[in-house]
Amino acid sequence: MCSDLTVERLLIKLSQLELELKESKQCNCKQWRIDSLKERIMALKLRIIELEKLNGMPEKLITYERGAIFNNAEVNRIQVEFVGDLSEDELLIIKIHGFRWSEREQVWQRLRSRSSMIAAIDIFGDLGRINNG
Repeated sequence: MCSDLTVERLLIKLSQLELELKESKQCNCKQWRIDSLKERIMALKLRIIELEKLNGMPEKLITYERGAIFNNAEVNRIQVEFVGDLSEDELLIIKIHGFRWSEREQVWQRLRSRSSMIAAIDIFGDLGRINNG
């Protein structure tokens, strides 16, 4: 799975940052530099945990009447595919939820994360309210 490569790259970056932190402590660098490295390390560890959780999920997450939500590990994106044309209001909802059109993939997508999955589910809820309300 390609996303394993993403985690591997992040693990390499993590080890580089940890080494940099160790060296910064040894050379008595400014405290703001050490704090900054610690924050970056913590953020990277959280991202690795999040990606490992997402890697365990199936590729096709949810199917709706109007489309489907995909967990595409290969491009590290949550993708939303729609059936039929979308109105201006529907396009606005998709964009408000942080999804952008990918010419290459021919889907709406954003970076893989838990919040991206929630946003994708919210899109279909909001579209249902527009079309039924």
